[in-house]
Amino acid sequence: MTQQQIAQLICAIGGPLLIIAGIVALAFRRRFLAGTARATGVVSRVETFRDNHTLFSNKAHILFHTPDGAGHTIIDTYSGRRFYRAQQKLTIAYDAANPTRAIPVNFKSVWAIPVILGAWGLLLSGVAVYTLLR
Repeated sequence: MTQQQIAQLICAIGGPLLIIAGIVALAFRRRFLAGTARATGVVSRVETFRDNHTLFSNKAHILFHTPDGAGHTIIDTYSGRRFYRAQQKLTIAYDAANPTRAIPVNFKSVWAIPVILGAWGLLLSGVAVYTLLR
């Protein structure tokens, strides 16, 4: 088997697998969001630090309160530019039985992983189709 055939095989198998993984990730997110309660959270602070001496990473500390008055803090870690700013208000989805299972309801938290997996899957599938038809 030549290197080109191996690359075609990887693209032909990997592309659809990544698309399926994106669909599964989206299904899990949607299922979690469907069974959650909502609360308004406030970003209490954002910490920026260097990760592995090359990338800037940020930690947003987000405080939200459940209807019983208990306060809970979640930490959303991300790389790159500042996604949140201090005192920013946002919607939090949390499991009412376990409020520590919570995520901010925004594009990054809900859609980013499914979109990235699906895009890479489409790219690999396209490369496989292109090389097979060439």
